Amino acid sequence: MDNSSVIITIQSSILLMLLVYVLGAIKECRREAFRLSLFEIRDSLFDCAANGHIDFDHPAYGMLRSTINGFIRYAHRISCTQMLIFLLFYRFRSSSLDNSFAERWETEISNLDPETQNHLRRLLSQVNFSVAWHLIGFLVHIVLPVFGPLYLANRLVRYLRALLRSIRDDFDSTAFAYGT
Repeated sequence: MDNSSVIITIQSSILLMLLVYVLGAIKECRREAFRLSLFEIRDSLFDCAANGHIDFDHPAYGMLRSTINGFIRYAHRISCTQMLIFLLFYRFRSSSLDNSFAERWETEISNLDPETQNHLRRLLSQVNFSVAWHLIGFLVHIVLPVFGPLYLANRLVRYLRALLRSIRDDFDSTAFAYGT
């Protein structure tokens, strides 16, 4: 190995370590932004109860607060991979579950006034949107910036190879035609 190969190997290793570090930092920032959005939604839920629209002891308040707290607590584990595994095994869940969250949620909010029902539904929708954006945003903020340029570089290299092959073929054809 000559000196230039060693230097290129060291530079490539350093760039790879830097990329891993930056991607880790981006992932951590995204996770904290996700948690922050959930804290804001939970604060809005608290304000709703503090303003007397719903009692702090109401089951719907407890369900929504517990759901938000669960997402906050396990934000570090929420990923596309975890979601796919969950969806694959969800169908094989135990039949001991009484009813779904949606059924219980609708039952619990049914005795509230329509304005409070709509507000709580909006808060739950915001939670679900935050979770979805956290999952999809990973693709937008990490996968595309890393693999997008790699894909484009691959396409460019293929195009240039085809162009060079075409030019070489033209030269070879011309030389063959004049050589005979």
